[in-house]
Amino acid sequence: MPVIPISQQIKRTGKIEPVKLIIVGAGKMGGAILTGALRAEIFTTDEVGIYHPDPKRRKYLCEQFQVLEVTEKISEEIIKVR
Repeated sequence: MPVIPISQQIKRTGKIEPVKLIIVGAGKMGGAILTGALRAEIFTTDEVGIYHPDPKRRKYLCEQFQVLEVTEKISEEIIKVR
């Protein structure tokens, strides 16, 4: 599954409904929450986004967990959609 930035998802669908969880600052705690939620099948990879201030780390985590990439512009995009 390719990593799809949320900005592209919003442009495609006009909404962000599939995203049910966004992990901000995906360090050890965020990684544990994400791993647990995916293992317990609380969320699917399509329903989760990750934001990390370091673009390289963010991209790595998104590829590792196959979840959506949240960029710095996400808050502006959410406001525009709503």
